[in-house]
Amino acid sequence: MASFRASLPILVAVATLLLLDHQVHSDADFAILNNKTMPGKCYLDSNNGPVIIESEQLVRHPDKCANIYCGRNSWALIFTCSAARVPQGCVVTDYIDIKAPFPTCCERDWVCNDIL
Repeated sequence: MASFRASLPILVAVATLLLLDHQVHSDADFAILNNKTMPGKCYLDSNNGPVIIESEQLVRHPDKCANIYCGRNSWALIFTCSAARVPQGCVVTDYIDIKAPFPTCCERDWVCNDIL
């Protein structure tokens, strides 16, 4: 127990750095992902069935390019891709690799119209 208490500040610092990194590369939204049968955990219905996320755990969203951080009492912070910045006259197309780890999966192609 004493070794856990000693390592707690290090764990908090690492978690904070992870969250700050995601904030630089992404947008974030809050959600309550609760299920009465699993108090304190985050519960997400996905295309492949339910996903149970332990409190204080960060996981990749199973269905889209996003990460989910499960906080206390089933409050979740969902990191999503920031709006793509493209040159004027260009449009955003598909994701380059939607299965890549977040935030790498946010990278998108775009097509530009050279006709003026």
